[in-house]
Amino acid sequence: MGIIRNIEARKEKGDKKAKLAFEMCAYRIKKYIGAYIAVLKKVDAILFTGGLGENYSALRESVCEGLENLGIALCKPTNDNPGNGLVDLS
Repeated sequence: MGIIRNIEARKEKGDKKAKLAFEMCAYRIKKYIGAYIAVLKKVDAILFTGGLGENYSALRESVCEGLENLGIALCKPTNDNPGNGLVDLS
């Protein structure tokens, strides 16, 4: 998470390149989710795993934003304070 923490810190200070890097990362993940939904037709859940998926609530929120019409909803309070283990963010 070292690189992403650096990007997040720079983004918070108003760095436009860091903001673009964050947005590009979220967009690429969102694009893959959309592609999988198109192929699978129905998705029961989306799992965010690994360092970014588990520890970066802002990224999870950004990825899910705008996907409501595909049946994807994120519970913001749970996303911001997920706790440990498997957590239902819907």
